Amino acid sequence: MRPDGRLGRGAGSAPARRLVVLVSGEGSNLQALIDALASGGIPAEIILVVSSNPGVRALERAGAAAIPQIVRPYVRDRSLSAEASRAAYDSALAEELLAWKPDFIFLLGWMRLLGEAFVSRFCGKIANLHPALPGHFPGTNAIARAWEACRAGGPSISGVMTHYVPDAGMDSGPLIDLEYVRIAPDASFTDFEADMHAAEHRIVVRTLLRLLAGEDPKEGEHAMPTALLSVYDKKGLVEFARTLAGLGWKFLASGGTSKALKEAGFEVEEISAYTGVPEILGGRVKTLHPAVHGGILARADERDLREIESLGYRPIDLVVVDLYPFVKAAADPSSTREGIVEKIDIGGVALIRAAAKNHGRVAIICDQTDYGAVGEELARAGSISEGTRKRLAAKAFGMTAAYDAAIASWLESDLGDASAFTKFTLKGFKALDLRYGENPHQKAQLYSFEERAGPLGGKILQGKELSYNNILDLDAAWYAVGRFEGPAVVLVKHLSPCGIAAVNRRAEASGRGGSGIQTLSEALSAAIACDQVSAYGSVIACNAPFDVPCVKALGKLFVECIAAPAFADEALALLSARKNLRLVIPGTGIKTSEVRTVLGGFLLQDVDLGDPAGIDWKVVSRRQPTAAELEDLAFAWKACMSVKSNAIVLAKGGATVGIGGGQPNRVDSVRIAASRAGEKAKDSVLASDAFFPFPDSIGEAAKAGVTAIAHPGGSIRDGDSLKAADEAGMAMVLTGVRHFRH
Repeated sequence: MRPDGRLGRGAGSAPARRLVVLVSGEGSNLQALIDALASGGIPAEIILVVSSNPGVRALERAGAAAIPQIVRPYVRDRSLSAEASRAAYDSALAEELLAWKPDFIFLLGWMRLLGEAFVSRFCGKIANLHPALPGHFPGTNAIARAWEACRAGGPSISGVMTHYVPDAGMDSGPLIDLEYVRIAPDASFTDFEADMHAAEHRIVVRTLLRLLAGEDPKEGEHAMPTALLSVYDKKGLVEFARTLAGLGWKFLASGGTSKALKEAGFEVEEISAYTGVPEILGGRVKTLHPAVHGGILARADERDLREIESLGYRPIDLVVVDLYPFVKAAADPSSTREGIVEKIDIGGVALIRAAAKNHGRVAIICDQTDYGAVGEELARAGSISEGTRKRLAAKAFGMTAAYDAAIASWLESDLGDASAFTKFTLKGFKALDLRYGENPHQKAQLYSFEERAGPLGGKILQGKELSYNNILDLDAAWYAVGRFEGPAVVLVKHLSPCGIAAVNRRAEASGRGGSGIQTLSEALSAAIACDQVSAYGSVIACNAPFDVPCVKALGKLFVECIAAPAFADEALALLSARKNLRLVIPGTGIKTSEVRTVLGGFLLQDVDLGDPAGIDWKVVSRRQPTAAELEDLAFAWKACMSVKSNAIVLAKGGATVGIGGGQPNRVDSVRIAASRAGEKAKDSVLASDAFFPFPDSIGEAAKAGVTAIAHPGGSIRDGDSLKAADEAGMAMVLTGVRHFRH
């Protein structure tokens, strides 16, 4: 049969590119090409189909499409050596095909390895289809071998590739196209095989279009992608690396990360070996090298890629980096200044910013929670989309901005003078979209300073969605209970404490409330008893684990939320019956500063953590307070720090019995506290967050039965208040410190 030189279908005015297809079997991929060309619009034509096997289905498909066919089975020439016989076959086949003047030769299931005598005649014109990932399962039965490897615990990803054939190697050469195929855990081999064949049919058409577009074979241009991994926190690293390895990725890694990956069985190139420069300065310099940053910052154009290749570098396609935990180190009281400085990341930030800048080509992962989504996208689509790269870059720049802001704030605070702050940056991560704000018509969200942190920097164990007001009340309650060193309980309603009690275990209370509070559950009962009306619908915070006796002390009282450092399993089981009750375990840190917005700006101040060191109380009354009164005054003083000013707290036996605050004058707060205490005010003590401007508050306290008072002092009428206390036989202590809470 002679070549007929027919024009290609759908070629228009341009001459059709001439395509010869070599097949050996069923020919379904040949059919995919035939169907694509029949639809028109592709300037190409299959001018010849060659088979190494007679009578195969592929030849029938070619005949049905009126495509010329020849069959050239291999028969060993016994007069020659096996190698010479194969070379003679390849040479003869090449000579025959040269007469057809093909533009491209497509190997679609051709089951013979073509030698140098053939390949050298068609340099740059041969494309091969192989149903496996590069470097995986060369030769026959690749689909079945991938399936068996997966079932034996290997990668759950396979794929189909097309590549140029530059030499006589088996299923290797510069890639033209690649499509990944996932091996679903519940899929049968038949299902997986069908998925692979479908991918083959898609990729043969795409490959033809790429050939027609003039993509010449360029050694190394389509090398398997490279991921650079350098992480402080190794959680999830091995699992993600397993996904990448299953997709054929190569790994560059720094010392500690490289060690972890090698121990898990991965092939890894250490960055120091790649750059030729060892880590120096005790690990301070690891990745700061042109080979690394050039590979990341090279744009997806020939000039950049050729430049780094000329220097012996290669493109880096994915960067996986997290940062030293500076914020955690700075917040740890046991950290030294030198230790905190060492947690200022330099190389990691540089890597993140470089990859994020070049997000047009490179993906950056700086958050472990993105491992799963990126891995799934790679498995599904074979690459990381532009949209995902942009999203990851935005997150990366946000992370480095927050990181640098934290360092700047720490350095300025290290000066010891808040007035030295020249700028203040606030960065938060959305934790929750709330149903609404203080009222249904207001939108609201919760942001956390640390990513993935929940309310109060912790987590929710159960209950319905937290509201804006719930979170404010929880914060106020947790802030208040944190003032107590021993077990304590605080109830808050509408940002106002309505009951506070602490374990004091006093052997005898000198007639001031029995034998003291012995357990957390007793403290809870005492806190509820302070104001049972307001306790309904409140939130509770305790600084010790919430146990079964606490559940019993709670009784049937309806509360919105309970915050505790832990909940006993038995207590959780009982509380689970209250489906809407929110249970929260806050984070372990403490607030050291607080911010409030005002029109046109915001206010920043240190948190009031209590009396400064070196403050001594001074008894100014004629009567000295008893030991029991002093103990209750100390408790009441801590309690009143959390009450809105003007704050008045009546306490007895380690528990509040009446609370008044948030009033525009102090005497009204005394009256409210005494009214709520009722008979319990008798023999109680009183703490006031600020001085008494007039002695009228002392008179109200005396009428209620208060026996001792603590207040800061400092009024020009302190003498009048002291005189009123002496006349009533009350003890009075000046603390010397004011604790307003607006």
